[in-house]
Amino acid sequence: MIISNLLGQVIYQKSGNLIREGDYEIDSGQLPKGVYFLTLGEGNKQQTIKFIVN
Repeated sequence: MIISNLLGQVIYQKSGNLIREGDYEIDSGQLPKGVYFLTLGEGNKQQTIKFIVN
């Protein structure tokens, strides 16, 4: 799991198999207001989701 900002800078990174570990929470209150991207993936499969902290 990677959280990056609009500039592509990695803000947070967590490795391991989060899907098999179950639910995982991220405290977005620690992030400044702005637009971010959450990228999840395994192997060559990746999914990126945009989210906004306001």
